This record gives sequence, structure tokens and C-alpha cells, in this order.
Amino acid sequence: MEEVRDLSKRERDRLLSSLRLILHHLLKWDYQPQKRSRSWQNTIDRERNNIELYLEDSPSLQRYLNDGVSLAKMYRLARADAIRETDLDFPKDCPYDIEDVLGRVISLSVNDPLEGDRQMKTNC
Repeated sequence: MEEVRDLSKRERDRLLSSLRLILHHLLKWDYQPQKRSRSWQNTIDRERNNIELYLEDSPSLQRYLNDGVSLAKMYRLARADAIRETDLDFPKDCPYDIEDVLGRVISLSVNDPLEGDRQMKTNC
């Protein structure tokens, strides 16, 4: 029984780690448009794919994406990561909802370096 609990905790931790990394990179993407890179885009895409795989393996993990609490908690951590990395200030409240985090199009465009920008929401 303890092995099952440990496995469940590891799966949850992987999911939340991916969520945190996506949030970290979305903040940098939105607040440092002049520094956007293929690397940031690839990280966001990779972690979104990881979350999709985690949910396929363990559909019960979906509750952590829907509870709002996990998003807010991971945002606080991602915000702190981004502040340390950039020396910028970011919104105290999460400007993203889970649909943004998992599905917003992130694209570099030669013609429009700000492509992918959108109005921020406060939903966390």
C-alpha cells in the first residue's frame, strides 16, 4: 500500500513540476518579448506533452489541474523562479487559467515578434 502511495506522490510531483516549468517560461515569454527564443517555446511544448502523457497514464492526476490550488501554488513558485532569473517583477496573482497554461499557442514569427501575446487574466 505504501508503494502505491509513493508512486502516486511521484506522479503528482512530476505533473506539478511540469506545470511550474510551463508557468515559469510563460512569464518570461510574456514579460520579456525581446528575449523570446525557440528554447523557451520548446520547453513549454515539451512540458505540455509531458503533462499529456502523465494524464494518459494516470487520469486521476487531472484533479490537480482542475483544483485551482495547485495552479496557484505552482504559480507562486514559478514567479519566484522567474524573479530570481530575470530581476523583473511579475504579477502576484496568477494571470493564467489552466487552459492558457496547457493550450495557448506559443509561436515565434519572423514577421511578428510579439505573436502569442494576449490580454492577461487573473484566475488563480
